[in-house]
Amino acid sequence: MLFIIHWGAINYDYLSFNAGAFIAASFRPTAPELDTILFGASYGDGLVVSGTGSLVYENVRVDSLGTKAQEYNKTMLSKLTPDTQAVFFNDERVDVRFTFDTVKVWCNERSVRKKPSNELYNQDWEWAYNGEKLELLRLDGLGKRNLIVPFGSIRAKNDMPLSKYDPRYYGLSIMGESVSGFLKGSLGTDTVSDIQYMGEENLDNITCNIVKSVLKSTGKTITVWLVPEYMYRPKRIEIQSPDERTEINTTFKYYGNDIWFPALIQKEIFYHDPVTGKEIKYSKEIVTVTEDFALNSDISNQVFEIKFPIGLNVYDSRTGDSIEIK
Repeated sequence: MLFIIHWGAINYDYLSFNAGAFIAASFRPTAPELDTILFGASYGDGLVVSGTGSLVYENVRVDSLGTKAQEYNKTMLSKLTPDTQAVFFNDERVDVRFTFDTVKVWCNERSVRKKPSNELYNQDWEWAYNGEKLELLRLDGLGKRNLIVPFGSIRAKNDMPLSKYDPRYYGLSIMGESVSGFLKGSLGTDTVSDIQYMGEENLDNITCNIVKSVLKSTGKTITVWLVPEYMYRPKRIEIQSPDERTEINTTFKYYGNDIWFPALIQKEIFYHDPVTGKEIKYSKEIVTVTEDFALNSDISNQVFEIKFPIGLNVYDSRTGDSIEIK
């Protein structure tokens, strides 16, 4: 894979709900319909507000020499200037510390890679989004004599790689959209239609309610397996197009008080080989929670602000100015 990060945006639709008027433990529908699922999902959407913990993100491009990989390489190279040297990595491992409070997020990602020259490339990125601006501090092992070269920036838009690191993105929501929002036809800035209840299926001996829909912008089919026992969190998400299929499976851990939080998320991408007619696995991503999250605790607003080093020039893309930290 080319060392380029693909950003994602999260869109949580947290709602006010009188939990005292709802006995979650007794809410186990035997003949579920979409209205029943929506009611339970709405409650589940509001159970987790804040949290902090640690995880490991791993990505392996399984079919690195196949047609899909070669097409991807060519596409990425076409976007670079001729004098840019590109290095493709077929695996990635990142240690992540992650904190959130509704839309506010702080994240520190650290990784070490070996370049073709056998030199080690150290990456240490700190992100902080306070609901109004995104701050980034990069401490990469690049530059003269492999010294750490700090870089700072401020942006208005939250383009942090949440789809990679935020355990809520696939585990508590449908690709950043609340489960209830998805059932009502929303998916971020897009919409879904033809929402249908498809019955029940057991995954890992867990009863799931299957809901199928169609993404309006692309026509892709999105199917989700929601677990009533977990307040309708997605056990599996499947995105299907004529030539590609993405499958995300989540294993949960019980934290008490009706709260189930992701412990392991596995995302696999398959593509259809027109020559053999077979489905071939292209890549696999794994997010493993290595330290249980402390959920629904008070988190200071200062956590979502970066302390840039004194003397660093930080570029503010909102104004186009470079600010020296004093």
